[in-house]
Amino acid sequence: GNLGELAVAAIPDLIKMFYNQKNNINGPTSGPWAASDCYTDNGCYQAAVALGKIGRFQELEKIVVPALTKPMLEEEGLEIRKFAAISLQILGQKAAPAVPFLIKALVNHDEQVRFYAIDALGAIGQEAAPAIPDLINILADQKRYDYERYPLLVFSLSTCAATTLGKIGTSALPALLQTLKSPDAYVRAKSVEAIDIMGAAAEKTIPDLIT
Repeated sequence: GNLGELAVAAIPDLIKMFYNQKNNINGPTSGPWAASDCYTDNGCYQAAVALGKIGRFQELEKIVVPALTKPMLEEEGLEIRKFAAISLQILGQKAAPAVPFLIKALVNHDEQVRFYAIDALGAIGQEAAPAIPDLINILADQKRYDYERYPLLVFSLSTCAATTLGKIGTSALPALLQTLKSPDAYVRAKSVEAIDIMGAAAEKTIPDLIT
């Protein structure tokens, strides 16, 4: 992926590698998500990372994004959906056309898929605004993870949702001002985190919203 534009010719082979389940070596299952260095021998993961990097050059996202969104709807394998979301996160704002597919991934039954979909939406930023209602639902979810069962857990889904809402920006403020009224102190705290990420933009916008 580091060859950038010179790697354009490799895109078809990388897509084939990405979809080849023989390259998909499962990572550890002791936690709800695993560090990327656990997948150094996973061809599917490596292809996803390379596609994400290549897609950042010129208009190559027009080729890469469709290949990465297909798994969100059609592939049964959880690993390939997770890797697709990771690749879209690497693409960042250029992955904006994938927002509807990532929104669908937010209700996937697997925590890892949901986590990486949320992360990808955060990388997309403002254009991920259509995901705000779903992200608010995740932020306000009363479910808490079992730390004894998932000892490698670093961020809860609600924390990740708060970060992503902050990255989306002030379009999320009206919904966050409502969650600030939640009787749940945890939800209120996560709402504050999201608003804090917006910084000065939130300070300028909030007075107009509450008057």
